[in-house]
This record gives sequence, C-alpha cells and structure tokens, in this order.
Amino acid sequence: MKKAGVIFFAFLSIIFVFVTHIQPAIIFGQKIDPVYYEIDLQVDQLHSAQDLFFYRTSVTNEELVIETANKIINKESIPLMSGLPKTEFKGYDYPYGLSTVQLYYNSLRLISLLTDAYYVTSDTIYLDEAISIYKDWREQDKKGSIKNKYAWYDHSAANRTLTLTYLLRAGNYAIAREVRDDIIASLVEHGNWLFDDKYYQGKGNHGVMQDRALLQLGVFFTNQAYIKKAEDRLKQAFKRDFSVKGVHYENSVDYHKMMYKMYQDIFLLGGSRRAAELELLQKSEAYLQFLKKPNGEFPLEGDSGLGRAGIAGKNFHNFYDFESGKVIIQDEDLNNVEKSTYLFFKSGYVSAVHKHFDDLSFVLTDNGNNIFIDAGKYNYEAKDVFRKYIISPKAHTTVYLENQKYAFFPYTLSKYHAELTHYEENSEYIYAQGIIHIGKEILTRDIIYMEGVVFLLDRGLLSSPQALKQNFNLSPDVSISLLEANSLTIKNSDKLVTLKQYYEIRGVETFYEDRENVRGFYSTTFNSLLPMYQIEFSSPISKTPILLTEINTDTHNISVTSVNYDSSTSVFSAKVNGKVIELSIR
Repeated sequence: MKKAGVIFFAFLSIIFVFVTHIQPAIIFGQKIDPVYYEIDLQVDQLHSAQDLFFYRTSVTNEELVIETANKIINKESIPLMSGLPKTEFKGYDYPYGLSTVQLYYNSLRLISLLTDAYYVTSDTIYLDEAISIYKDWREQDKKGSIKNKYAWYDHSAANRTLTLTYLLRAGNYAIAREVRDDIIASLVEHGNWLFDDKYYQGKGNHGVMQDRALLQLGVFFTNQAYIKKAEDRLKQAFKRDFSVKGVHYENSVDYHKMMYKMYQDIFLLGGSRRAAELELLQKSEAYLQFLKKPNGEFPLEGDSGLGRAGIAGKNFHNFYDFESGKVIIQDEDLNNVEKSTYLFFKSGYVSAVHKHFDDLSFVLTDNGNNIFIDAGKYNYEAKDVFRKYIISPKAHTTVYLENQKYAFFPYTLSKYHAELTHYEENSEYIYAQGIIHIGKEILTRDIIYMEGVVFLLDRGLLSSPQALKQNFNLSPDVSISLLEANSLTIKNSDKLVTLKQYYEIRGVETFYEDRENVRGFYSTTFNSLLPMYQIEFSSPISKTPILLTEINTDTHNISVTSVNYDSSTSVFSAKVNGKVIELSIR
C-alpha cells in the first residue's frame, strides 16, 4: 500500500518545474540552455487504476518486493524476471550465460525493483541504492565504457526510459536536486534516441516498445514532438502487425496477448483512437476467445509458454484466417465443454519475428486433455542446441523433410513460402489445406475433420527422391498404449485414441528425453525443458511421397471405414459412423 512519505511528497507538489543545470541539450535541432521542463509527476496516482503510465515491474506481492530489494542491497543472486535463473550483478558487459539477462541488466531493472520497495515502504535505503546504481550506470554510459550490445538497444533503451521515469516520479523531492536534473538530462538523451528513426526497430514488438516509451516521455515532458512521432509510428505499426481478423503477426500466443495489452494501454495513454483501430483491437481480443482451448490453456505456439490467464470467455465456433495462416476447428461437447474437441492448425506467416519452422503443424485436444502439443519457447539463445531444436520442424507435430533447411521470407513475399491455401466448412466436414515451398521442394498438408476424426493427407512434390517425416508430439496428459509399424494407440483418460496409417510406412521411431539426438523435449517456462514422447513415421523414399493418416479420438464409439485417397483423381473418401464423405483435394 502507499505510505505516508510518498503521499506527503505528492501533497507538497504534484506539478512543478525542474530547472536543469546541465550541458546544453539539442532537441530536434533546437539548442536549449538551461533546459526547462514542466512535469506532471502525478505521484498520488502511482500504481493506481488512474495511473496510465507504464511499469516494468509489479508491486502486487509486497513481501516479495521487499525480499527482492533486500537481496539486491546485499549483493545476493535474484531472478530478474520469472523464468530467468538467479544471477548476481557483475557489470553491464558481463556475459551471464543468457542474452536476456544481459538485456535486463542494461535496462536497469534493478532500479525498478528497488523503486518498488521504496514505494511500498517509504524507506529511503531502497531509493538510495537505486540512485547509487543509476549514478554508476550514468558515469559508465557518459564515458562510453559499456560495450554490451544491449547498452543502447531498442528493447533495453525503451525499458530504461520507463524505469527512469518511474524512479523520478516515486522519488520526487526525496531525490537530491542535482540527481533529479541529471536523470532528466538522461531522459532527454533517451527521448532523442527513441525519436531518431536511425535507431527505430520498425518490424516487430521492439519498435512498439520504443514508441510506448517515447509516448510516455512526451506526456511526461509535455513534449508534443515526442507524442506526435510516437503516435504516427504506432498507427503504422498497428496496421502492420495485425491481420484484418485481429491476429497478431508475431507467430506466438504470448506475443499476441502481450501486444494486444500493450496497444490497449497505449491507446489509453495516447487518447481516443479511430473507430477502425478500436474495432481491430476488439477483434484481437475476440481471437483469444477462439484460440483458448476448452481446458482453459493456450497452445504453445511459437515463442510461448504455458498460460491460462489473460482472457475471459470461450468461443466454440470455428475460425480461419488466410493472412496469418491460422485455423481453429472445434467440436463442442454440450454436456461438458471442457471435454470438447479442439484442433489448432497453422500454415503461413507475414512476419518472421518469433517464428518457428512450424508450418503445417497442429495441436489436438479432446476429452479434457491435450493429445498432440507444440514445443513452446525455451529461450532466445540462437546458438543453444536446444533452442535450435525447439524452433526446428522436429520439435513440432508436423510433416517435414530430413534435411529441410530454409530461410523465412520478408513481409511481402512470405505467402510464396508458406500459406493457408484453402478452408471449407459444411454440415459434413471441415477441410483446410496448407502448403510450404522449400526451394524446389513442395510439401502439402490437408486436414479433414469429421465427427471426432481427423484425417491427415501429407504429400511431397520433390526434385529428388526423399522420405516424408511425420512427427507427433505426445502430451504428458496421455500415454502410449500400443505402438506398431503403422499405427499408434493412445490412452486418453477413459478413451482410446487411434492413429492409423493407410500408406506404406518405411519406419517408425520413438524419442523421449534424448539428449544425444536432441529430441523428445518441450518447454512450458523460460529456459526449462520437459520430456515428452515423440513418434515419427517415415514414408518410402520417392519424388512424390504420400502419407494418409487417420486420428480417431474415440476408437470404441466412432467407426471409421473405407478410407481412401485416389491420387489419379485427387479424391478423398471415408465413411465415419455410417456417413460417407467424398471431396476433391486441391
């Protein structure tokens, strides 16, 4: 809760003028000396519902806030954020093992954590330590002695701007005059750096972070140039980053949720938006209601961890979006919605940010449990062998070629690499098709859903004979009952799920926590691996390999017969519980 000391400072003066005694500053070509700023600190609104400013840390758990701050003062190891390993600060250039840790130290996250403790307790020991860290960083920054790439980097500079603004607001007149002036001088440097298009990351969430920080600084300094620059770029980014149906283009559930919330907060700080922007933001929220599984979880798509929170309600209608390459097929169980069937399929992208090599992959949930899952995030270390595995096709429930290597295409050309090519829905079945081009090689996956049965038709059109690899990531919610050369039986609580192959299988392999081959792992939290079973079927070597697979989610109660694909006529047919379907494959 807010303590008397902070309230007293707010009572003394909420709005005041800083007169800085610093070297002349250049702001957009205009030399100003000394620099005068009228700043509305709004100290009485800190961490309140009325406070529209942004924070990099939270004061929700006051006991943890104080414990963390004490460890910082005592030079003990702490995790800078959830999922990161405990580390002790050893300088801004120290490697720390993870680039994410380097980034957050250079973001001055320690100052934000200490400022939280000062806000909670009004004890100046925390403010003094925060100021001490700031002075040390500032001295090194002025000398140019910090060589780490994250010293002045889009993400770290944006976060540092928010942290220094927070320190200034919370500390108020408890901060010595010369230090306040110097923090403001530093914020001017940050503002001008964020303003400069030369340093702007124009493709992805880091650019939005830069504009969020610039917008906040513009509001804080009552600087209209900062505000206009940020809002102009944000308008372009908003149109760039979402499909017409509201799907964020960064290939990840976590980043969709993060960017939806970030834009929502930015719009509040920046004032009213146009109706079209508000409508798209509402579609973005609505998409999460489609995306959420019946059991309340979200898929581990792309760089995502396991999460439930963030959105209320569940939409059981089907969803497809050709722009982002997403399909959600749902079969609602009206007696128990948590046991409903859910399939998430992806093929295609616009942005390569946080993209995995996961085109043509799917996840499947039924009977309240996950059956086939995605791999999750793990970390962002490009050279880490497990990160390489996590983003590879081998870590996803997809079809791929053994030596499949490809680079992602830029925004305007991505549809020529991978795309969702067809979606069809009627009273008998749902049919989706995705395609991926890997140089001269073409892989196609057709998914047909009918009354609790998923059919996969995987095909290759190749320049040289190769085998198709069809991988399935088994969720720990289920267990293997029987694995044979061309079939797999899975126990899913009181149901048996059968996977059956209809074309010749050259071989089947099983992986589980295999560190030698780097297979059989997935990740639900940052930098942490969990074991899982992976079952991989291989087709015969051919220039036109085909795999036709049936996944029956309730073997005892769903009858499937007469499954066939005629490659000469491109017609697929099957009989499910006595109902015959026949459709032309594109």
